Amino acid sequence: ETSSVIEAKRLVLEVRAAGVPIDEAREQLRERLVHAMRWGHALVLRMSDSAAAFVSGYCEATTFPVDVFDRSLMPEGDLRSDSPLAKVLRPEDVAQTGGRFFVPSHFKVVVTSTFDEHIYEERLQHSLPLHLLQPIRVLPSHHNESSEGAGRIQAQCVVQTMAMARTRQDEGSEGSDGARGPSGE
Repeated sequence: ETSSVIEAKRLVLEVRAAGVPIDEAREQLRERLVHAMRWGHALVLRMSDSAAAFVSGYCEATTFPVDVFDRSLMPEGDLRSDSPLAKVLRPEDVAQTGGRFFVPSHFKVVVTSTFDEHIYEERLQHSLPLHLLQPIRVLPSHHNESSEGAGRIQAQCVVQTMAMARTRQDEGSEGSDGARGPSGE
């Protein structure tokens, strides 16, 4: 599956340290969102160990709306003009398609964080609309039991990675692929 990645920590550093105007950063987010929607990519918002203020700072209705985190509003097929995500489109985004914009059904948004499962809510509660996201704890694989291999796998999983994803396909799934909810169920 192909993904388009937004590095939240880098975004914060560009705005705070490098002086990139917030409107320019929002436009970069918009372009990444439109690209992911057009090609049906997973839009991955990689928070790492940051708490980038998406809700109060980076999200804006015509560039990167908070609605992007709401699975019930995920477009599929022709993007309707009344969709909150249609507001991010510019004339050049639909110029070659007769004013229409098609979103493949496999488009989704995934947010990842390296915060421990016990503290992610506290750290991200003002950054992301957590009530719209489903936390998932990614566990290391146990197929390689050597200490060197297990350490490498654990590092790749960033020990207690919290992945938050909402897709149309996950409704009713129980996580039988080795992922568990935040309480370990």
